[in-house]
Amino acid sequence: AGGLYLWIPWCFNVCSGSSILISDIINHLIKVSEKNIQIIVDSDRYNKGDIADSYGDNQKIRQITGWCPREDILQSLNKSFVNK
Repeated sequence: AGGLYLWIPWCFNVCSGSSILISDIINHLIKVSEKNIQIIVDSDRYNKGDIADSYGDNQKIRQITGWCPREDILQSLNKSFVNK
């Protein structure tokens, strides 16, 4: 019975469970890249229907497998730069 869930087709949302602004990710990438990059935002490209905030719910994967994130997105991005 302990391994029964492996035979059932599960779909998991593997995520931190919290939101982060794209601008925060971009600014962090610029910082760790040590490049002089200027971001220009074109406000004409925004749509009224754009999603302002979105994040996933990882409760299912936590409950069934015990998984939990060990680092946040910014820590993961740091590793990407270190490993290059």
